This record gives sequence, structure tokens and C-alpha cells, in this order.
Amino acid sequence: MDSFSLALSFIAIIYWLYLLDPLRMKPPFRLYKALLNDKKTLVIHIVISLVLAAIAIISIMNAGQDLFSFVPILFISLIFVVNNISKKINLRDFHLILRGEKTHNNWFDILASIIVIALPFMINSGIFVALKPN
Repeated sequence: MDSFSLALSFIAIIYWLYLLDPLRMKPPFRLYKALLNDKKTLVIHIVISLVLAAIAIISIMNAGQDLFSFVPILFISLIFVVNNISKKINLRDFHLILRGEKTHNNWFDILASIIVIALPFMINSGIFVALKPN
């Protein structure tokens, strides 16, 4: 793996951690809530994520190497999908639950949190395999 692909993957993971916002212990105040409530914040983060994804596509097509550059845009997309489902099932916004939180957790929030955190990595692996030149 060349240094450009490694740096791009590192930036993508740091950005995903920034979006995940694991240092705040109360789910209602995390950054993903700003994505759901503020359109300006949403547009800024979608543009940043799409730029990372576009650079990753070019990198994969040229060198065939990239690890995690699609994770931020997949994370943002899954937050919106899960939030819409939560509004229909629970009649409230989705709460992303991380380890050690002292909040009331229902089955949907626990299952959806696992999906929102793990699924972008699984989908990203599929994208990498599909775009990688032979």
C-alpha cells in the first residue's frame, strides 16, 4: 500500500471518529444529532465525505489500494436511514449508543447502533473488492 492510500484511509477513519463523537457521554448532544437537525452542518459533512470517496475511487482505479475512505459517507447515510425507521417504530429520534452510557436503552437503539457502526466497514470492503482492478 502506498503512502497516499494509507494517509487517505487514516484521514477517513479520523473523520469517521469525529462524526461518531465517542467522547460525549450523552447521545442527544453528539455530532450526528447536528447532522439530523442542521442542514448547513449536513451539507458540509456530506461534501467532505464525498470528496474523500471520490479521491478513494480514483486511488482504487489507479493503484488498486484503499481501506476506509467510504466509511464516513456510509455512516452519514445509515444515520439517516436508521433515524427514519426509528421515527416510525419508536416515534422519536434514534440514539446512537456507545459502551458505558447511562441512558435508557431499548432494543431498537442497541441493534441499530451495532448496525450503524459495523455496516459501513462491511459495505466499504465490498466497494473495495468491486472497484479493484484485476
